[in-house]
This record gives sequence, C-alpha cells and structure tokens, in this order.
Amino acid sequence: MDYSPSESRSPSWGGLFHPGEAAEASNDSRASAPKPDGKDPIPMVSFFDGTKAGLQKVDKDKTELAIRQLSSGSLFYKNEERKSHARAQRVEAMLEKKTLYEATIASDPGRLRGVCHEVATIEQDLERERFFDRVFAHIDMDMFYAAVEEKKNPELRDVPFGVGSLQMLSTTNYIARQYGVRSGMPGFIGVKLCPDLRIVQTDFASYQGEAAVVKAIVCEYDPDLCSFGLDEQRLDLTDHLALNFPDAQSLESRYAAAEEVVAGCRERIFEATRLTASAGIGPTPTLAKMASNFNKPNGQHTLRLDSREAVMAFMRPFSCRQVPGIGKSFEAILQGLGIATVGDIYDQRHWLSFIFTPKTFSFLLSMALGVGGFMGTSHGDLNADKDALGNLKVDCKSIGNECTFQHLKHPREMEEIAYDILRNVVRRLKKKALVCGRVVLKLKHIEFQVRQYSKSLPKGSDDEAVLRHALDELLAPFLESFMNYRLLGVRAEKLIPEKESEERSEGKGQATLDRFFNMGRVKRDREEPSKDKDDSVEPEATLPRRTPRGDSSDAQARDTGGHLGHGKSPTMLLATPNVILIDSQPCTPPTKREESPPLTISSSPAVLSFHELSTISPPLEVHPTILTPNGLSDKENEVSNADSNDVVFIIE
Repeated sequence: MDYSPSESRSPSWGGLFHPGEAAEASNDSRASAPKPDGKDPIPMVSFFDGTKAGLQKVDKDKTELAIRQLSSGSLFYKNEERKSHARAQRVEAMLEKKTLYEATIASDPGRLRGVCHEVATIEQDLERERFFDRVFAHIDMDMFYAAVEEKKNPELRDVPFGVGSLQMLSTTNYIARQYGVRSGMPGFIGVKLCPDLRIVQTDFASYQGEAAVVKAIVCEYDPDLCSFGLDEQRLDLTDHLALNFPDAQSLESRYAAAEEVVAGCRERIFEATRLTASAGIGPTPTLAKMASNFNKPNGQHTLRLDSREAVMAFMRPFSCRQVPGIGKSFEAILQGLGIATVGDIYDQRHWLSFIFTPKTFSFLLSMALGVGGFMGTSHGDLNADKDALGNLKVDCKSIGNECTFQHLKHPREMEEIAYDILRNVVRRLKKKALVCGRVVLKLKHIEFQVRQYSKSLPKGSDDEAVLRHALDELLAPFLESFMNYRLLGVRAEKLIPEKESEERSEGKGQATLDRFFNMGRVKRDREEPSKDKDDSVEPEATLPRRTPRGDSSDAQARDTGGHLGHGKSPTMLLATPNVILIDSQPCTPPTKREESPPLTISSSPAVLSFHELSTISPPLEVHPTILTPNGLSDKENEVSNADSNDVVFIIE
C-alpha cells in the first residue's frame, strides 16, 4: 500500500508557527481560560450524560436532580463524591502549573518563543498523519444487547427495559432512554426514574453468537478490521473500493461508492441477524466513528471533508466529551481548566502543553486537528506492519475482558471467574500470535472503588499456566474478602509478536538491580485521558494482606519510623505510605553482615518484594523523593493503561 504524500492530500500549513509570528501565536498563552462559576474548580458530582443516542430530548437538569435525590447517601453517590473531590484537587494543582507558566513567559519572552516552537513542531508532526485518500467506515450495532434480547423475546419491544442488574445496566432500549435511563447507570436508579422498567439479565453467549455473524459479514469488506467490543467495527474501505469500483477516482465518487457499500453491508447484517446497525463514513477512523452517531438508529452518515480547514472547522464546536477517547472524568478535568470544546483545546494549546504530559497533550492536539485520536489515524496506524525501528507492530496495546457479578457464595467462584476470563484472553493472544509481558488484575469494590494490580513476567508468554500463576499471585490477597467485589477484569499488557519475543530471548541478558527497581516504580498521578469507563478513584490506604491458606495470626513487626522489621507473616503497608512490600513466604531474620547504605526510593509508591529485600541490613530506611510528571521516564509513564485516577500496584 502506498502511503507517500501526493499533491491532493498535502496538508495545509496555514496557522502553524513561524519564528516571526511568536506574538500572534501566543495570544492564547496570555489570556486566561474562562473559569467555571463557584468555588470549586470543577463542577460537583455529575450523574447524567446525555450524549448517547436516544437521550437528546431528555431534560438533563431535571434528570440530574432526580438522580441526585434518588442516590443521595448511597455507596454509589459517596463514590462519585470521592472521585469529584479527587478531580478537584487535581485541577487545582494543574491551575497552579498554569499560573507558573504565565509567570514564566511574562518574565522570559524567550521561553514563550520556545514553547510556541515546541508546540508547532508537535503540530507539524501530527499533520504528517493527515491524508484524504483513504475512506473509513464505522459500523455500530444499535443498542446491541437490548436488541438481541428483543429478538429473543419480542414482547420487550414495546416496554422500557434494560440489560444488566439492579447494580448496573449494560444498555437500555430507546423507550427506557426517553426516561433518562441509560447504560452505565445503576439499575435501582433506573427503576426510580422509570417505575415500569424491566431488567433482563445478561446473556453473553447470545451476544457473542450474534456478534460473530456480524463480524463474518463485515470482514468481507476489510479482513484487517478493528473491533471495539462486540458491537463496533472499524473498516478501511480503501482497498475494497479500489478493487470493486475502479472508476471511482475522485473523492466524491469514492464516497458515493462507500455509501453504497456500507448500505449493502448494513442490509446484509439485518437479513442475517434481524438486528439493525448504524454507520459513519469519513476520512479518518475518529471522524467515521463520530459520523456513526449522526443518524441513529438504523441510519448512516458521511463526512465529506477534504481539507485541513474543513476538518478543523467541523471539529471545533464539539464538546470534548463527544470525541471518542474522552470519558466523563477527563471531560470534568478539562472543564475545570476552562476547556469546553475542541476549539478551546486548539486556542489554548500552548499552556496546555505545559501542564499535561507530552503523551496526553499530543492526544488532545491530534483531536483538535482532527488527524487522529483514540480510534487511529487517517493512514491506518493501527494496522501498520512495522514501527519506525522496523519492528513488527501490534494493533493493540492490551487484550482483556472483565465481568460484573453479584452474590458470590465462595472464593472459588471468584477464582473461576478470573480463570474463565484468562482463558478468553489467552485465546485472543494466540489468535493474534502475540505474547504478553505483564498480567493485570482489575477489581471493583461494592463501594465502587476500582483498583488495578499487575505483575510483570520474566519473559513474554502466551502460556495459560504461566499467566495463571501470575494471576494467582495477584488474586490471592482478595479471596478471603470475595464478597466485597462486584467486578473482576484480567488484562494482558506489554504485547509483542511471538516471533519477536523468541528473537529477544536468544540474546537476553541478566536483569540488573537498577531494572528491578525501575520496574517497581509507579506514577500515581498520571495525566492520561480516560479511554473508556470512568474508573477514577481515590488512593487506597493499605494493600490487602496476602494471607496464606494456613495460619495468619502472626503480624509483621514494623515500627513507625519507616524501618522494616522481620517476622513470619506477609508484610503489610509500612507506616511510611510510599513503600509496599509483598511476600507470601515466611521470612527469617537476616544474618549479621556488613551494613549496606540506606536505599533511596525515588518514586511514590515503590512496590518492592520483601522476599528480595529481607536480607538487607540494617533495616531498610526509606527516603521518598516525589518526581514531577515531566521528570519521569517514558518507561514509568507506561506502567499501565489504567484510567487516570485508578490506583495501580506493581508486584515484582
């Protein structure tokens, strides 16, 4: 496939930085972003999101007030308050950084020119991803779970209903949405909003069966399609159009042909499943995804955008929440910074580059430019064969599944759920010929807090036994309190092609102590966008004990000065909150030997293996040094692809 630039798709460089335009380019830097009313830097708890199809006519303020009254005092409400408070603190810190930025550029014009130049360089790099010779389509099944249930039970078509439980709804039909009942809402609130609401239990076997039929049809148009869950598929139609519509040479004729193809695809899906699908067509995956929301349900829309100016003008008025990849938590942070629309991001891009990490800022700027985002770029980077170094490139950063449950009666049930999910993850790894270097366990408490724990593997693997051993280590501390959890997820990260892993193993050397400590560093306050669900939570005070199946009465001796004592039982969180030591093996006091110098831990929290460090003498003394986000290495920024405020623990 030829991705080389041509005249018809050369980016327009109007508006980019030139040295002589520093003053003009920095106007946004001198103007303060508008601040929301009220004392808090961000709005308080927000429960209702009206951006989903079928909710546009719902009175948002009235529904928001009703949800607030219905849920006040509940665990759900308290958790939302905790998250809102954490976001407010985060925004306050970011606004302080903005104040520092303004003071710096006011006293040092040279620094201003440097910032403008850096942002312009990033913008130019992103512009190289802009092409208009490809045509993407996004197929989105309408209220998929609910539609499958209606197919199974036609009586549901005329009544409001949701799929899920009183704890959480996975989706709702359009009748229920007229009452403000939507996916991601606790079922007990949905019943209060709509007393006639019926709740149907999930039937994943049926959903997976219907999804397989849909995917088989869609694959005929693009064998390398990218799936987002069971109900969404992203297609690059360029090759299909070139093969089947050779006379469609102009942009207009290609879009006309694409509309015909997508309409035919949707018709075939309906004939095979009796389920409807909506679709969007556009020059990038993100624009195609956004277009799929224009004519729901059972419709399609095409965005005929053929220039940089046209794309940016289209994107400018959208709220940040309407762009794929921005969740409600990250939206609230942006609102707290005075950023309400995509246009605001571009107008305020210079100081935003100062307060966000490079990765997050690049994501935001690409969104404002309309060249990329969560769904991929216009040249199909999610399907590229090799990266810049020539290594094989995988089309995803992680593979995982999660399951919501309730009323578990035995810890064995929790283990079986985890193992079932792991088996599914392993099947997907093998299908893609990938191995993983890290296993992640995700747990949601009945009080809605989310925690993620991960363990790195000695080498990449797709062996179920190897991954299960790592999962067992992560899961063990939580089995005794199994009744306190309502969701469990398993994810494989650090994915590389199996062939590349074998080549690395042949030349692999011994890991150094420095690497051991680097792998244990965790960046607590990562400023990354929430990609999907809002799982941001407040920091956890203690890590649950990893209790052996035998005697658990002996406690680990420890003092309050940050020193490590030695005993027989698993170590809990030290009095110094910046170090977590974990081990399930009995430990004996160290032998007398020459004293080693105090160990400085330069990350917070650092997660170390007690088994590895139990022989250090004198007792480990901790001197925490908090690093700023800009001071962290790229490796530390890649600890996990968890949501921005998830608490993450690394166990080595």
